[in-house]
Amino acid sequence: MSLASTVYATTDTPVGNGCFTAAGRLVVSHHPMYETPVRVSVFNDDGSLSPFPNARWNTPEGDPSTWLDAVLGLHDDAQGRIWLADMGTRSQVPAKFVVWDTVADRLDRVIPIPPAVLTPFSEPNDFAVDEVRGKIYIADEGAGHGGDGSRAALIVVDLATGTAERRLEGHAGIKAERRNLVIDGRTVRHNSDEFKGQPMRVGVDGIALDARGEWLYLSPLNGHTLWRLRVDDLLDPTLDDAALAKRLERFATKPNSGGMAFDDAGNLYLTVIETNTVGRVDPHGHYDEPVVRDDMFWPDGLMKGPDGAMYVVCTQLPRSPALARPGDRPVLPFKVFRFDPRQPATSHSLTAADAVRGALAGIAGSFAVNAFQAVWRRAGLPVSAGDPPPPEATEVMADRIARVALGRSLSPAATVAAGTAVHLAVGVGLGIAYAVMRRRWPAVAAGGGVVYGLGVWATVEECGLALVDIKSPPWRVGPAEHAFSGGSHVAFGAVLDATMRALTPKS
Repeated sequence: MSLASTVYATTDTPVGNGCFTAAGRLVVSHHPMYETPVRVSVFNDDGSLSPFPNARWNTPEGDPSTWLDAVLGLHDDAQGRIWLADMGTRSQVPAKFVVWDTVADRLDRVIPIPPAVLTPFSEPNDFAVDEVRGKIYIADEGAGHGGDGSRAALIVVDLATGTAERRLEGHAGIKAERRNLVIDGRTVRHNSDEFKGQPMRVGVDGIALDARGEWLYLSPLNGHTLWRLRVDDLLDPTLDDAALAKRLERFATKPNSGGMAFDDAGNLYLTVIETNTVGRVDPHGHYDEPVVRDDMFWPDGLMKGPDGAMYVVCTQLPRSPALARPGDRPVLPFKVFRFDPRQPATSHSLTAADAVRGALAGIAGSFAVNAFQAVWRRAGLPVSAGDPPPPEATEVMADRIARVALGRSLSPAATVAAGTAVHLAVGVGLGIAYAVMRRRWPAVAAGGGVVYGLGVWATVEECGLALVDIKSPPWRVGPAEHAFSGGSHVAFGAVLDATMRALTPKS
């Protein structure tokens, strides 16, 4: 079931995560990777931004416990307070929580995160506040200072005593899986001098406490499993990490994802960062994707608003200075989206725009095949070891269709024309399939569509056509024909992907 979504707020300043004041005003962090002068802001009625909670807290001078340094994760609570997780990674200052009372407009408290529970790679980003038990559960991504997410962990802070403990460092479900983040067919990599070329790998990132406070749901950013852990087990002092790791439960399969939040019905929403998508896991562990938008590039922060609707903050993170490829810049404005889980839109997941783009891209890819083959032949390169060469597969298919539909074979000229029509129709079908697959499995776009083209060649051209006796089996085909056919499909995939990206509006 798809959900209607709208643009709720825009700004030219990079954003990270969001939450709401007691009066319903939207507060946003500014992602530390952009290094904006202001760390956290609140939207004014006219759509402009003001520093939150004020300018003084966004001015890095003096005692580090009195200003904000690197805030990404933030949450509101039922008392009108906003909890801000200051990782301290921009200025190398101690990590802490700042809790601001938006009703009285004053500082509620500052909660230091003890250095003993942090590592050189720590990024205590997202978190869940358990007001009943007086605890904070922090997702330490393990991706700071070149970390690869292998030392990610959960951190539990006791609000009464200020003590903390580090749990499950490096365990499955907590550390980053070896699954690259793929955007437009390219792996997201660091480009700073110190870590240039390293794939971006982030451990436990999304974290959410269910309404009853019984289960903690979590997942690495690089990870295809949604896990959950009983809070009572996490807090059980008799369980060491090895025993606690056995209590982690696999709850659902999903793509690489970032932020997560529950709606009022107990559905858990996830920001699917590679495909401009918000995913959803229902209370039974079933996954679907109710929100897909071309202009929702790298959705990150996700929260439930005071009106019961869900809000999504888009960071455009691969366009930040730390990750951007040469020439890449954020597309202004940055956007915050709103969707209401109680108001379904349509029941289909493939949009008409996606289908049209896929069809047009498939046609372009088909013409690229023709162009490649013409150049190949003009260069005098061998095509087939057969003499005479075998007929074109599309012409054989056209002739078979004619015999079934008309009861007779086509004339030679009609066969050529019908073969061209079949060639384009197959390109359209493969283009639409690509549009669907790249939404669900971003890795299919690896190599700018080359992987998809080679996959079509191996499965359809090499094996599928042999199974229906249109072509000879691969082992009976010479190297020249393999190279000719394989190269044609590389051209198809590359032009297909390039056309798709050119036709897709940039967010």
